[in-house]
Amino acid sequence: MNQADLNKVLSKQEFNPFIKSSQNSNEDAYVIDLSAFMQDDLNNYNLVLSCDFISPVCDDAYMYGKIAAANALSDIYAMGARVFSCMNLISFNEEFSNDVLAQIIQGLNDKSKEANAILSGGHSVKGSDILAGLSVNGICKKDKHLSNNSAKYNDVLIATKKLGTSTNILANKADLLNAQDLNYTLNQMQQLNSFLPSVEINACTDITGFGLIGHLSEMLNDDISIELDSSSLEFLPSVMEFAKIGLISANAYCNKEQISVKIKSFIDDDILLYAPETSGGLIFSVNEKDVNKCLDELNKANFNAFAFAKINKKQDFDIFIY
Repeated sequence: MNQADLNKVLSKQEFNPFIKSSQNSNEDAYVIDLSAFMQDDLNNYNLVLSCDFISPVCDDAYMYGKIAAANALSDIYAMGARVFSCMNLISFNEEFSNDVLAQIIQGLNDKSKEANAILSGGHSVKGSDILAGLSVNGICKKDKHLSNNSAKYNDVLIATKKLGTSTNILANKADLLNAQDLNYTLNQMQQLNSFLPSVEINACTDITGFGLIGHLSEMLNDDISIELDSSSLEFLPSVMEFAKIGLISANAYCNKEQISVKIKSFIDDDILLYAPETSGGLIFSVNEKDVNKCLDELNKANFNAFAFAKINKKQDFDIFIY
């Protein structure tokens, strides 16, 4: 993107005291005083790195920016880490106005600020498609990060957000989704996955592009199988009625076709369980004795959390869907 347009959009960036390099001269990189930010001995911490970006999920450029940021930040939270800095990633079609670009960046910035992150520049390119996201740096205590494949026998899996984002996004593009259900969907998508319950978490991941079953497959290890109770799953408003008329992302079928673990399904139609989620919730694996406390804490933190699966000893199939 050209320098003049970028300077106009970025001129409203807020000064950050933790950034020690110049913040008004388009530096090649930012220098962050990490010790001052952490106010602790850095030898006690590990660095956590991730990046992600998505295409637009709605017509509201500002909301899209917030959702793109929440989606990227989720990977850090899934590791049990704290976000400390991020950089914007933008591909922008210049047929749209600079005001649209400014709104996207403002959404990215505001959600990063909500995460208490230092926002330190980024990178932009011209493209035929609009894409937005973040490169994110996190930090966690040494040997305290969460893994996705360390669930234990007698654990229960808890999801923190309702399912079905891709179906409602498709419905909205087809002008089938009413305003109330659209607002509910978008507000859930822009919600940060930053809350960690106080109970011991044995494993964690987030539900994104591979769908629920795809990400459950990544939680498997040599000692366990997963038994999923489909009647316990909770979906966003209108998702089930749209699914009945076939309004399901094509990627759901790709996800199902490409999955490599052994699955035994006892329900007639399980395709929604493979549908991609954008800025979906986390899955926590906790011991069955901690389930009620975990759900209570999550719901008090304004998450629509629900328990939906049990970890059993290794069986002939990896995942059972009941």
